[in-house]
Amino acid sequence: MDTNRRAFLIQGGATFGVIGLGYLLWDSAGSPEVPGDAKRPPVSKPPTGLLAEALARMKAENKPGVAIRIPVEPKMRHVPGHCIVESLNRPDANAIRLYAQSVFVCLESAVLQEQIRGADPADSAVLFDSTLRAVAGIPFNYGTDWDRFVPVLLELVQGKGDERLRSRAESIRRSAPAPVMDAVDRLDSAGDRATVAAHAAKIAPLLVYEDLQPTNEIRKKALSQILRGYFDSTSATVPGPKLPYGVKASPGGGCGDGCEERSEAQREMVVECGMAMMGPGARSFARYLTS
Repeated sequence: MDTNRRAFLIQGGATFGVIGLGYLLWDSAGSPEVPGDAKRPPVSKPPTGLLAEALARMKAENKPGVAIRIPVEPKMRHVPGHCIVESLNRPDANAIRLYAQSVFVCLESAVLQEQIRGADPADSAVLFDSTLRAVAGIPFNYGTDWDRFVPVLLELVQGKGDERLRSRAESIRRSAPAPVMDAVDRLDSAGDRATVAAHAAKIAPLLVYEDLQPTNEIRKKALSQILRGYFDSTSATVPGPKLPYGVKASPGGGCGDGCEERSEAQREMVVECGMAMMGPGARSFARYLTS
């Protein structure tokens, strides 16, 4: 990414509203805990608002949660929002895997500490399970590592050697309907592919895991197409794979002063240069929906 593109990432923004909760499929106990990842801290307050909605989706779709800590430092506050929206504007295979298999939510630092048990205050991103227990976390330097956002978060979600992802995949195999799992294992007909695609939201972590395993080209292509199709079919205005909970975005890209999270001084620095314009469907980060 060139200097102009980076400047856009740090300074861009506009306005478009999002609120809501996606559909629920079959009942489940939520994403499994990974033994040895973390100890269970004391019980926190019941979740409300955005976190409660994100938690409901996690449980309904067998996905882990990723809490993005909104920086307390005013001049850095807007940057995570820009990183996320930028990675969603032109998603590669890794971005699709990341957002398809997990539920993202942006939280104020104090709220994150209060609601997610065992979260390290030094962590910028916290992986948590369906009991609101912090499983793992990482500090992230948005100033120097903004272009590594997706691979770094993907490693957090999937774990070393994809251990966390494998555990989720095994849990889904045990709880999902047998006909769906049979179709996943075959994937050799249009009917199988249609069955799997119809349940992709619920079994996305399993599909990501299968997509990463050594296999023949036909099966790998089918898995990649199903994941891409699931991602492409989701709403850009309702929280889900294309939009984290707690983020407000607007259609259109490029420079501008519509980002409400930037300070007045930062807004005055923005120049409408036209260098960061993006293709159809591109969005700009506007603000966090945390209050």
